[in-house]
Amino acid sequence: MIKQYRLHVKDKSDNRFSYSSAYYFYGMLMEFIDDEYGELLHEQTNMSINQYLVPERDKNEALWTVNLLDGNAIEVFSKILDKNKSYYIKNTNSDINVLSLEQKAITDEKALIDYAVKAYETNIYNIKFVTTTSFKSANEYMIFPSVNHIVNSLVNKWNSYSRTYVIDDEDAVNMIVSNLKIVEYRLRSSVFMLKGNRIPGFIGEARIYSRLSVALNEIWNILSYFSSYSGMGIKTALGMGGVSITGGKA
Repeated sequence: MIKQYRLHVKDKSDNRFSYSSAYYFYGMLMEFIDDEYGELLHEQTNMSINQYLVPERDKNEALWTVNLLDGNAIEVFSKILDKNKSYYIKNTNSDINVLSLEQKAITDEKALIDYAVKAYETNIYNIKFVTTTSFKSANEYMIFPSVNHIVNSLVNKWNSYSRTYVIDDEDAVNMIVSNLKIVEYRLRSSVFMLKGNRIPGFIGEARIYSRLSVALNEIWNILSYFSSYSGMGIKTALGMGGVSITGGKA
């Protein structure tokens, strides 16, 4: 099961949000949970919570998206997000008001796959990198997306989530990578601040063209649809890698 929360939030202190503010929102959420579950979350390679913040230009308001990717996360964090109409963030001395809240739930993997297969009637995919996104390879941050990084990141996140539809055919994954091509992009470099460190990445849009067979395209559709909940790349629990993939016209 997946549960997504989208909260329109406002800082009563008139502090302006940045994409990096999501890190403090994550820390604030951790203060509500017990230490044992918090340690479990920190130990996970792909976490069961993914969240990010999109500031509204020239306002002290933002859209905060929280995706809960398993039953335990839903049980723990839904109680917090359903109940609280305001939050306090110690690190920035910010009083946060929730102006509105929307929820969306997907009951199980089969339902998600059914949605995904029907979501894209196209061979063009528009990827919007909503918040600073980066991949890490050979201990270096990638400040430009490649099809290989995109696909393998989403496969890893899907396999961390899925219990019954694991994508473990290496040849199939390689064929997906080989038959997708970035044909257009509007990207700019971006930095995510984390504990005083600057993590380089990118933000913007890219267009991918698919030459996949029907069977492999269904797998790519599942990964594309899932990306809106899982995020893409590194540190998606802390606010990086918020993405959405939509179908486009050739």
